[in-house]
Amino acid sequence: MLEYFILNPTGNITALVIDCGIPVGDYTKISDIIMERHSAVEQVGFLKVDGKYPILRMAGGEFCGNATMCAGALFRQIRGYRDENLIVKVFGIKRPISISICDNECGYYCVALIPKPGKVTNTVLDISGRKTVIPTVRFRGITHLIIEKPIDNNTVKTVIDGYYRFHNPAALGIMLLDTSSYSLTPIVYVKGCNTLFYENSCASGSCAVCAYLSQGASSEKEFELKQPAGVLTVSASDLADYIRLKGNVKIQNHYIEEF
Repeated sequence: MLEYFILNPTGNITALVIDCGIPVGDYTKISDIIMERHSAVEQVGFLKVDGKYPILRMAGGEFCGNATMCAGALFRQIRGYRDENLIVKVFGIKRPISISICDNECGYYCVALIPKPGKVTNTVLDISGRKTVIPTVRFRGITHLIIEKPIDNNTVKTVIDGYYRFHNPAALGIMLLDTSSYSLTPIVYVKGCNTLFYENSCASGSCAVCAYLSQGASSEKEFELKQPAGVLTVSASDLADYIRLKGNVKIQNHYIEEF
């Protein structure tokens, strides 16, 4: 029997399995079963809640900002944790992530301090038959390509194949950004689970866009990024070593099932 919860962080539906010693080698199999049973789920993580702070590892070993906020909110509910501030330890991230959590009409309002990625670099890839320079943001556990024009499904696959020809991140995000309206269409491929989703929102992708847009900012710059299921707010400056991520989390369902 396994216990898991389904949560809604700005439409990026996430399942978190309570991990009481599940072999890591079984993560992908369990993730596949959950996603078959619940078609709205876009990613699955495994959460340890029996220590002083939650420990999160995603099924594909990727980094997911929305799942990190979900982990904090779920730990707070399960453990009856009343302090607004806690930390979440995330697989692949060197330092724990600080999160401030308070109750609101959606469930929980979260403010997470995401460790800032390295310098924004450029990648040259073929898009529609033309060599294109693409801003690239690398977090531990996921790399994001920021493309400021719409592309079709075939081009998405070409970009993914082209990037993996020379690089091997746990996950690759393609963030289709419209700077005229600050709207974002997130597409995420997770190699370990072999999943490709046009996501309803992407927190790590929003942080990547923030890192890109805030380059050279001496004071904190804030962006409200409109995504298919809502808005994620991100802010950063060159003087801080983190990106401030703000979003809502709702705990939707609780299951105890045989696998």
